[in-house]
Amino acid sequence: MKSIQTKITALIMAAIVVSVLLAGGAGIYALKTENDVDTSMEMEMLCVNNAQTIDAYLNSVKQSVDMISRYARENMSSVELMEGGVLGFDGSGAALIDRDWGTNRQRVLDNYLSRHIRSIAPMFLSIANHTKGVVAFYYRLNPEISRQEQGVFYCKTSASAFAESPMTDIMAYVPNDINHVGWYYQTLQRGRPSWLAPAFNENIGQKTLAYTTPIYMAGTFVGLVGMDVSFDALVRQVQDIHIFETG
Repeated sequence: MKSIQTKITALIMAAIVVSVLLAGGAGIYALKTENDVDTSMEMEMLCVNNAQTIDAYLNSVKQSVDMISRYARENMSSVELMEGGVLGFDGSGAALIDRDWGTNRQRVLDNYLSRHIRSIAPMFLSIANHTKGVVAFYYRLNPEISRQEQGVFYCKTSASAFAESPMTDIMAYVPNDINHVGWYYQTLQRGRPSWLAPAFNENIGQKTLAYTTPIYMAGTFVGLVGMDVSFDALVRQVQDIHIFETG
């Protein structure tokens, strides 16, 4: 009799232990599943928020370039281009052949372009100073139009100050030299505002991401405006994204 009672007791105890283990396991699984879901949601929210932040940052650069390009077009006279004999020049380089740069007509156009560039530069500088992350900005004229007036180029010499630097001589490099003149020829070939792929910019000595837009007047490729942002700074923004204490 005692042996049967002992066996029953043992069976009951075993059943209780199994039930507890099953219930505990189910509870732990449920908690883990819920925790995984919560973590996934937090990670997704973190990614969305940071993506929106970076997108807003890049959009601010785009809007700044769009603003100055509109200003440049509004302040460019097609009449001056026509009288200067450059109406219809497309930037292909064909107009450079047998071009006489010493005529009075060309000198008048050069003087006009110089005044035009200098009227644009202060506004461009002001816009760049209020655009986060910009390391360089430029307004480059089509070399078919003028060899005397190339444009303006500013790059950051410190954490907060821009300084005017010598403009890159487009004619000194072949079109496929991405690191020196890729920003010019890619913009010319595309014929529309666009982001250019990250590249090491030899002119300022760092890897950059550029947004540029061509400027056309009466079918004439006048030149382009653009802004460069530090690609490394953009990468650091992504690397700084962490979730919880361990990241």
